[in-house]
Amino acid sequence: MSYHDNSYKHNTFYEEYPIEESLCDALVGGVGKLSYEMAKDYVDDFLVVTEESIAKAVSFMAKEEKYIVEAGSCTTIAAIMEHWERIGGQNIALVLSGGNIDGELFASILLK
Repeated sequence: MSYHDNSYKHNTFYEEYPIEESLCDALVGGVGKLSYEMAKDYVDDFLVVTEESIAKAVSFMAKEEKYIVEAGSCTTIAAIMEHWERIGGQNIALVLSGGNIDGELFASILLK
């Protein structure tokens, strides 16, 4: 269970977040109070994904789909990979944006 899931489940906004190292550096640090409040009206559920799945998603997009997609955006692909039993068979749309990924990090992901 992630820190943010607990915030949402317990209906508590946390002003400080533990900083963890992640492939998704743009996603580390949480959301602001306004976004947190708005999520109550627009978000049905959160799916937690692993760093390993995110790396696999970045690699998949580059090798199979021929797109360079930054890790934070690949969390959508990772969610499908990890939670296929909840998502599979449905019509869904994924937002994939940004190719802002460090070259050395990208190369190391592709070599794994």
